Amino acid sequence: MNFPDPVFQEKSVPAEASVRALAMAEMFALWAIRLWVSAYRSGGSLLPQLRQGFVLAGMPRAWLELDEFMTRLLGSVTRPLDIRAVAGKLVSPDESGMLRWLAGLQQGDLLPAYCPHLRAIAAPGRRLAQSFAAAKLHFQSGGIDAGNERPSVH
Repeated sequence: MNFPDPVFQEKSVPAEASVRALAMAEMFALWAIRLWVSAYRSGGSLLPQLRQGFVLAGMPRAWLELDEFMTRLLGSVTRPLDIRAVAGKLVSPDESGMLRWLAGLQQGDLLPAYCPHLRAIAAPGRRLAQSFAAAKLHFQSGGIDAGNERPSVH
C-alpha cells in the first residue's frame, strides 16, 4: 500500500489501473472515497449523495464507517494521499492500496491489528469491509490486479 511513511510501502508501485477494470465492490468503494475526499477538500457537503449511495447499495449506515475511516486516515498520514477526482478514469497507487487493504480486511487479514500505525483505522476499516460483505459486495482478493506482492510494514 502506498500510504504514509512508515505505515505501508509497496515493494513495487503498480501501474495505474482503469476504473472500468474494477469489480463492483472496488468501484463503489472508490466512488465513496473520492466523493468523501472531494467534500473534505472543498469544505462542501456531499454527504447527502454519499448517504444515498450507501442506502441504494444496501448499506444504510456504512457511510458513517467510511467517514470514521477516512477521518482517522487523513489525520494520521504524513504526506498527501493521491486521491483522484470522482470522475477520474485511472486509479492512483494510493487508491489501489486502500482498495487492497479493504479487500484484506474483508477476508479477515489481521495485519492492521498488529501494526501500531494502522490501529486507529483498522476498526472502522474492518467494519466498512464487513458492511460491504453483508451487502454481498465482495472485494476481489487483491483489490486491483497488482500481482501477488504483499505490502510490508515498516
